[in-house]
Amino acid sequence: MKKRHTSRNGFVNSRMLLGFLLGLAGVFLALAGFGMSSESSALAQNHSAARIKIAPEVLADTTDGKSASVVIFLAEQADVSSAYAMKDQDARGWFVYNTLTQHAAKTQADLQAFLTAQGVSYQSFWVANMIVATADRSLVELLAARADVGRVDSNRSARWIEDPEIANFKETPSRTNDPTTVEWGVNNVNAPPVWAMGFTGQGMVVGDLDTGRSPRAAKWRELSIILGGQHDRGDCESHHG
Repeated sequence: MKKRHTSRNGFVNSRMLLGFLLGLAGVFLALAGFGMSSESSALAQNHSAARIKIAPEVLADTTDGKSASVVIFLAEQADVSSAYAMKDQDARGWFVYNTLTQHAAKTQADLQAFLTAQGVSYQSFWVANMIVATADRSLVELLAARADVGRVDSNRSARWIEDPEIANFKETPSRTNDPTTVEWGVNNVNAPPVWAMGFTGQGMVVGDLDTGRSPRAAKWRELSIILGGQHDRGDCESHHG
């Protein structure tokens, strides 16, 4: 009976093949990991870029599942700079109007379709190429991720020019039966300090024409008498037009 001998060459070849397969698997796993890492990095960058489009006020207003009114500015705003060179006023006006309305209709079409598909009502504007809608956080993030959306701003009401003491001013109740009570508007223009300087307006004729005055405005008559003047109803006091 003959003995079987294992070929050394065959054993070496098997080890080489196994090593090659393991190396190939390692390369494949490394490439797969690199691809997943690159994809994750790209997603993170896209999310960060989209987040920059969202105003901090919108993020604050949509926390804890809340919804808020937002202004969605389109990335493409109409270019009406050619109007500066137009001398004809009517032609310039129509050029601006047609450019703005047509540009808004064209660029807002896809976004409006998206909002409609989401069941979201909206209001379209064309002077500034924008849409106003009510959105929660998830919708806000979907909007910011769109290439045709430039930014998502808050639609909160805001006071831009008044000092805080004026913006937060509230009218205090006055004694409506006392004609000498200084109204808040009079105080607001610093009239009492002017009166204290001796400028009372006594002897001056003041005309008042208002479409909503009542002929029973006793305060005007009494105040006129106090200031030493005279009160004349005239024919316009009871008219509304």
